Amino acid sequence: MRIPSRLVVVLTLAVVAACATAPPPRRGLHLQGAKAMVEAFEASLVPPQQVVQLEPGKAGALAALKSDRLDAFPTAVEQLGPPGAELDLESQALRAQLHLAWGEAELTVAEVLARTALSLETTVRALEVRKTDNPDELAMLQRARERITHYREVDEALRLLAAEHVDAGHREAEAVIERDPDNYLGYRVAADAARLRHQWQRFGDLLTRIEAHNPDSNGLRFLRGVAAWMRDGDAIAAAGHFRSALQSDPAFIRAQAQLVLVAPTIIDQHAELMSLKAMSPDHQLVRWAGPGIETAWSAAVERQKQIDAAMGLPTATAPQPE
Repeated sequence: MRIPSRLVVVLTLAVVAACATAPPPRRGLHLQGAKAMVEAFEASLVPPQQVVQLEPGKAGALAALKSDRLDAFPTAVEQLGPPGAELDLESQALRAQLHLAWGEAELTVAEVLARTALSLETTVRALEVRKTDNPDELAMLQRARERITHYREVDEALRLLAAEHVDAGHREAEAVIERDPDNYLGYRVAADAARLRHQWQRFGDLLTRIEAHNPDSNGLRFLRGVAAWMRDGDAIAAAGHFRSALQSDPAFIRAQAQLVLVAPTIIDQHAELMSLKAMSPDHQLVRWAGPGIETAWSAAVERQKQIDAAMGLPTATAPQPE
């Protein structure tokens, strides 16, 4: 469905706010508390997810990276070897990449939850202003309020956990480079670490080396996309790179997850979520943020119908969620 420009004006989600760095975790929130909060949130969701089955060793690690599933990363890291175990260079690079992808997946969910909370606040304000007494709308209002609270708590916890995983991946990546300074694996993973730590000068230097070594890498397309978003705040350029990566590999789940993140309106975000759901029904963005996105999307569509009716305009039919 092509959304009229007036809908974009009404529904655009304060992209500047979405790009901004979230406040640090509240004082007193610690790693174990953050982990327990995230686990409790996951346990509250229904229906239960399908557990990821991983082969041992490198094959399982690569499968975890491809799945982009938060529940796959702990097993994949453990199967490569216990903490402190001596690994061959490729396995150590994989372990670094797992930690970094784990942290990035947590940060992506945190950002989407934060943006969804903003969208739900719009829904809450609209219903409160109208002083609705419709039972369905009152139920939506209550769900939206509850999700805003839950999403912000889990957002905070995820950022704390992500910092630990990114730090672990950074240390592993530096160790790989120290073992073999000219090895492509090392500086490819180090580039991920640099961007996640917002070390943009180092990231640029590493990106130059990656381009020289493998200019047609799909990972390079992904790196350009996340850099456009994280460094430049350019959602349009970022989406272009992610779509290019998906064109090269239609099963690139991480790229589709990023498209959910950078979508400029709740209408666009919902469409990207549906694409992600088709690729990976149990992905954490689908399970965790999906219900809130669908609530905000439904409310936005209804608001637009009311605007169209008031203006005497034909109402476009929005696609229904699957």
